Amino acid sequence: MSVLISTATQRHSRFMRLLPHDRRMSHPPRLPGIRFALTTLATLGLVACDASSEGTIDGPPPVDAGVDGPFDNGTTVVATTRVGDPRWETTGWQLAAVSSWAAADGVWAAHVFNSSVNAFGPGTPHAPPYDAEISDAMTRLGLDPGNVFFVDQWREPRNLVAFGVIVPSATAPSGSTADYASGPYIPGDLRLRVDGDLIIGGTVVDPDFDSDYPTYREIAPQLTVDGSSHLPLTFGESTMYIPGDPGQYRLRVQLREIATPGNGWNIEVSFTVR
Repeated sequence: MSVLISTATQRHSRFMRLLPHDRRMSHPPRLPGIRFALTTLATLGLVACDASSEGTIDGPPPVDAGVDGPFDNGTTVVATTRVGDPRWETTGWQLAAVSSWAAADGVWAAHVFNSSVNAFGPGTPHAPPYDAEISDAMTRLGLDPGNVFFVDQWREPRNLVAFGVIVPSATAPSGSTADYASGPYIPGDLRLRVDGDLIIGGTVVDPDFDSDYPTYREIAPQLTVDGSSHLPLTFGESTMYIPGDPGQYRLRVQLREIATPGNGWNIEVSFTVR
């Protein structure tokens, strides 16, 4: 999977596209983006997201199962731990198989991609809450998120992509954003560092999810608002970058504020490939 990353290292994500057009992350890519997967909770301390039950599997599925077929991929499984006192958090995590990067970009239809920083910025104004923006997009696009997939579902040009969104926490400042005149916002000068790895068993099979998430002022320099209402996260992986063998995988991400590195979140997205 990939995380948003700066041009040189990003492979599969884009921060904002952070699946990158590098393809992995939504943010600066290797691919075109960086890879990352985050989960968020508004509570303090250690928080574990609930896990899901897997769907029944009776043998190999048709080639398109899980992408546009009948196979039930289960439920996305994410665990998050708050570090320090960040005034933002992540939410809405979903892991899904997509047929291409273009299909992944469809999740952020209300946003505009800024290719100069490899990130998605504001597009069509839409009001909060944003925790269902990704799941609603999955329904609209006919994607089946979950935690159980088959090797063919991330065989290039297909990808497994983790989508999340950064939102202001309960202690965030109040001001203007592109989506509303007054409300909680993520400061326009907040810069985040992403350190991510894809792990199978206890072995790191893809360490290339590292990157810096650009500030909102860099993403949308034309705006004169206080900050952002929410920021897209996209991490993607495929057999273009790893063998993609069957096994138990974890996308492990550390997201930290660069100015105050003691603040951030640890996120882990767990899934099985068969």
